[in-house]
This record gives sequence, structure tokens and C-alpha cells, in this order.
Amino acid sequence: QVGATRYPHTPSLASARACACARAVAGGSVPAAMALLGRFSPFPELSFCTAPQVAFLSGVYGYALKQATNLLGEGSELLLLVPPIAPLVGGVALPLLGALPDALLVLFSGLGPNAQDTLPVGVGVLTGSTIMLLTLPWWAAVVAGRVSFRHGPVPNYTRPAGVGQSTWNKLEDDDRWSLNDAGIGIDGSLGDGAKLMKRTCLGYVIIELSQAFNTVPAGVFPLLALLACAVGLAYFLYVCREREADGEGPLDEHLTDACVLAIREGRLTL
Repeated sequence: QVGATRYPHTPSLASARACACARAVAGGSVPAAMALLGRFSPFPELSFCTAPQVAFLSGVYGYALKQATNLLGEGSELLLLVPPIAPLVGGVALPLLGALPDALLVLFSGLGPNAQDTLPVGVGVLTGSTIMLLTLPWWAAVVAGRVSFRHGPVPNYTRPAGVGQSTWNKLEDDDRWSLNDAGIGIDGSLGDGAKLMKRTCLGYVIIELSQAFNTVPAGVFPLLALLACAVGLAYFLYVCREREADGEGPLDEHLTDACVLAIREGRLTL
């Protein structure tokens, strides 16, 4: 309105938005009910937002996602305190709740009349967050947790017998940035997780193959990818459930942490 007052020939943001909405309704590209809902929606149209407004909305989204993630984590930890459902929560509920925010991102990005144009945004965010989790935290864990190697490829996690505490260091100064004489120790769960990840990526491979076979009907590859993702999800939950049943999963650690936190906050007593 200020711009319209100072410059009479320059339409304001609200009027420009209203004109665009009216033209879309008149052209038949947007239903009248949807246009009316968009006019009274509390969420602004990003195409009319400035860079500071987009940054502010990104901050609001990040804060809401952080709060939702904390609530999901606290709720799932409280469910671990119920003994009959603790194995089910640790093996099934926790993996699903951990992936819920990213799944909702992709779901809501595919809603609306132009889902073909907006869905790649959600898929791109999911892909970027997955790649970030596979690279940046891994690098930070290796750098922060590396120790010197002694007696071959054996990490120096424990102090040898006969060596004083003042003269022993897990990471020697000479090995601090060495690529061969320092590193971290891993167990079999890392390899199992990598294999599981590769097996559950079959849906992405099917979608990529659809670009090479143009003669196949359009809906075949998406249907196959959907089935592959459903089978991969079921297989992933089955593996997690079996690990918890065999005592190989992180259920005991989660249960201990939940008990300690509940006692500390006064929600649980001895």
C-alpha cells in the first residue's frame, strides 16, 4: 500500500497478487474455491516474497521442525518405559519416527495442482539431507574420535598395562593428522547398515532406469518403484525387529537413557 501511495502507477503487492489470482480463476487454471482459500491462507506465496522474508520463513520452518523432532524423540523414549511394547518401539517405532519429518516433507511437496513441478523440491530436500547425514557427521565423527594405531591396525582405545596415565595419550601428536597411523575402530554393524542401505535403494534405481527405456508405458516404472519401496520398508523393519529380539539393537541403550532422563526430570522415581 505504501508503494501504491508514493507511486500511483505501481500496483501494491496485495493488488498484484489479487490480479494474478483473478486472472488464474478467469482462465480456468485455478478453481474458485482454491483461489479463495489461497487468499485467506496464512502462508504467503513465495513467488512474491523477498529474500529476507524467505529467510524468515526458513527460520520458522527450522524451529518448527526442531520442536517436532524433540517431541517425537521424547515421546518415543517414554514409550520405551512400558515393558510390553518396548521391543516393538525400539525395533519399529523409533526408525519410523526418525524418518517421519523427511517423509512429510516429500508428501506435502507433492500436494496441490502442480505436483509435478513442486515434488522435485521435496525430493531434492530429502536427497540433500540424506547426503549431508552420510558425509558431514561421518567426517566429524572420524576427525573427533580418531586415535593412534598401535601393533598394526588396532586402535589405541585402552591404556596398556605398565604405562602411566600421565604419559599415555589415545592420539599422539605425531599422528594427529596422519592418514595411516590414526583412525577409528568399527564393528560389524557398520557393514550391515551399508548393505541394508544399498538394498533399500532399489526404488531409486528403478526410477533411474525409466529414463533409459522410453518404450515402456509411463506408469509401469513408478508402480515398480512403489512396490520396491514398500518391500524395502518392510524388510528394514523386519531386520530392526530381529536385531532387537536377538539383543543386538540399541534398545538397552535407549531404555537406559530414557530412565536416566525421566529420573532427572522427576517423571520417574526409584
